[in-house]
Amino acid sequence: MRVLHTADWHLGKKLGRFERYAEMGQFVNWLVEICEQRSVDLVLIAGDLFDTPSPPNRAVSLATEALQRLTGLGAQVVAIAGNHDSADYFENLNRFSELHGVHLVGRPRGPQQGGILRVQTRSGPAAVACCPYLREHAVVDFFAESGERHGAYKQRLGAVMSALDRGLADYPDCVRLLMGHLATDGAVLSLSGSGSEPRGERTLTIGNAYVVSGQQLPQVAQYTALGHIHAAQRVPAPGLARYAGSPLALDFGERKDRKQVVLIDVAPDRSAAVEPIDVPPGRRLRSVSGNWDELVARREEFGGDYLSLTVTGADAPRALLQRAAETFPRLVRAHPVAAGGQSQEPGQRIDRDWTEIYAEYVRSSVGGEPPQPLLEEFGRVYATVTNASD
Repeated sequence: MRVLHTADWHLGKKLGRFERYAEMGQFVNWLVEICEQRSVDLVLIAGDLFDTPSPPNRAVSLATEALQRLTGLGAQVVAIAGNHDSADYFENLNRFSELHGVHLVGRPRGPQQGGILRVQTRSGPAAVACCPYLREHAVVDFFAESGERHGAYKQRLGAVMSALDRGLADYPDCVRLLMGHLATDGAVLSLSGSGSEPRGERTLTIGNAYVVSGQQLPQVAQYTALGHIHAAQRVPAPGLARYAGSPLALDFGERKDRKQVVLIDVAPDRSAAVEPIDVPPGRRLRSVSGNWDELVARREEFGGDYLSLTVTGADAPRALLQRAAETFPRLVRAHPVAAGGQSQEPGQRIDRDWTEIYAEYVRSSVGGEPPQPLLEEFGRVYATVTNASD
């Protein structure tokens, strides 16, 4: 059986003021061509098909077109909801879409409650264990200590994954796959820089909120298809597990990432063989710095690239930056920096205490009074961040 793993399309997402539908349309065309050329039997979309729970009509139209074209080739499609998707939207659409070879799973379930789908492809059956994004509010007590909250989430998600993995053992005649939208410890966020500062190989660690250990990933599954992290990579785990990554660079922090989909050849009695395939790059994202005259002199060089500009020197008044979008048609953002390196970005003074502002946010989000230990922890984090930036 030949399987294609992709994730994190984020249809409807803008880059600043720019829509990305044309670029995503090009990706869909390329993806359909790859699936046709390589005779793909099953397509896995590991979450965040859309960028918002209520996607724009144009995003829904593009998704519908993509799914119709893939199933039109004879492939089955399984997609799970990510943290940007609406679980209800997926569940309701699935009542109709599964009749046409598109299986949408909105919520995590046990193996006997629909958490494992038996999908009949033209090359035989596949058992696909599905772990859509497990939302924090469904698992943790937000008023507990932070360590308890994170521990509860890891424990619950680990239990879900273990149950699904054990359930896959009941499908010996099938290709056994697991798909999840989650963050794993040690995953590389991006190989790119963010803005003008290199991000390097930043990784998620056990200390981060709502991150699970790679050792909690399945062993029975012949391949684990992951979404949520936008950098394509293999994950250290007992079995074969990968993030496909996003097909487009969605912000400047991803501008140097190689975007991929993953092709998997596998049979019930044979280990999976994977082939990452590079996605043709979309419109380039560039982060450039210089004084105003230097940048203007280089504008032909930038062509149709999306731009993040850092305008340096005394010649970076806000009046010039207000005209920057006229000078650079694909300008996403412009940031003025004085000759001494100090930002000239105007800011509005906030005289209120930030801890009280945070407390109001917690009240409105959770619906209760924030515990004092939480506010004290926020105060410590805020002090650390502000002191580091001084």
